[in-house]
Amino acid sequence: MDNTDKVFEEVQIRISDDYMSAYIFINPDSNNVEGYTPKRLIEELNGKGVVYGIKQDVINEICEKKIFYIECLVAEGTAPVFGEPGYYKIPFSYQFDKKPKILEDGSVDYNQFDNYCKVSAGEVIAEYVHATKGCNGMDVRGKKIFGKNGKEQIPLKGKGFKLDEDNPDIYIATMDGRFEYEENRSINISNLYDVNGDVNYATGDIQFPGDVHIHGNVTDGATVRASGQIIVDGCVECANLYAGQDVILKNGMQGAGKGILVSRGNVSAKFFEHTVIKAEGKILAGAIMNCDTESKESVIVSGKIGALIGGTTKAAEMVEASVIGNMSESKTSIIVGYGAELTNHMNENQAKIEEAQGTIDKLTEQIDKIEAYLKVENKPELAAKKMEMIKLKFIEKGNLDKLMKIKKELTEHLIKSKRARVCVNKSIYPRVSIQINDITLINKSENYNVTYLKRGGNIEFVPNP
Repeated sequence: MDNTDKVFEEVQIRISDDYMSAYIFINPDSNNVEGYTPKRLIEELNGKGVVYGIKQDVINEICEKKIFYIECLVAEGTAPVFGEPGYYKIPFSYQFDKKPKILEDGSVDYNQFDNYCKVSAGEVIAEYVHATKGCNGMDVRGKKIFGKNGKEQIPLKGKGFKLDEDNPDIYIATMDGRFEYEENRSINISNLYDVNGDVNYATGDIQFPGDVHIHGNVTDGATVRASGQIIVDGCVECANLYAGQDVILKNGMQGAGKGILVSRGNVSAKFFEHTVIKAEGKILAGAIMNCDTESKESVIVSGKIGALIGGTTKAAEMVEASVIGNMSESKTSIIVGYGAELTNHMNENQAKIEEAQGTIDKLTEQIDKIEAYLKVENKPELAAKKMEMIKLKFIEKGNLDKLMKIKKELTEHLIKSKRARVCVNKSIYPRVSIQINDITLINKSENYNVTYLKRGGNIEFVPNP
């Protein structure tokens, strides 16, 4: 074996697992320390499959300065570039915390929390930033590594805006109203009706297809209906409020046994007295006294008072309060979960689903028979019968879709009811009735800082953590 062969026996090549870098380590032959030339080292690299990204200057330096016994990076690949996705830039803050603010003393201020983002006609409300392009890379073996362009977003849907005439990437409000944004999907600007004073007999009732912000009070006998949210800065007396979204009362409501509040969103107020409250979302208050309250989520009474006294309170998941009941043992009823009523509703709905599906199957069978007969003999009366059955099938399928939607909602309610509980942060008094799903307990003693749960066939209370 000649000296050249011995030289290359002493050269070690290491290639990284991702083939993006290659290294040389030389353990020199003492008889031929001058035999390491750039040409020979490159040939050795090529022999190991390294053909791209070779650092000629490093190779030269190794040979000139006789850099031995040190592993040196001598080749690097080019990483691929993955483009960034496109996105919409909103030039102002639009997300708000809908929970009331907790003050330093631990009390809850229902008068100080952000409600919505208001925009004006002509205002720039969004700008689309296009995706960046990617490019391919290559590893040290000369193998292409594919990059990828960033994904472009679809144009925003919604209402209350237009595209700028000179720049279609800019969105401009066409009306004053409340701004709502669903990331990379839609913008909606809804009508906003500002009432600078009270709502009373003089102003008449309000019915508005959007949001209503009342800066004064809502007095006895008045009715406010809004497809969006209702915000009242003042007090609400014996009035009726109906909202398609949240209801925010910065003070409270004294319903005098006749006031009604219905919301398809959340409800929040400093206090409620003698009022009927129904919400599809949460009900948040500083005090609830002698009300009939129902939430498809939770009822939470917190703050300095945090008292839930009298009336009936229903919630799908949880009722939480600092104090439930009082020393006078006022009749107070708490119901969480859905119990037998939900099971019965689910069974009835399932029976209707099966009936509708059976009807669709029969109609399909009859339509198929008529189609087969019409292929043999053309009878106008049969063709008319076929069209009638197709219409009936279409109607029945629509009915089935509605029933399946109800089934999904009932299933979600059932899941919530399994987590049903009553949480007492301070004290609960005797004679408070607690029903969790299908089990009822009359509380017999004053208990402190506990949570009531259904366990097996009983309701038990456990200390709060």
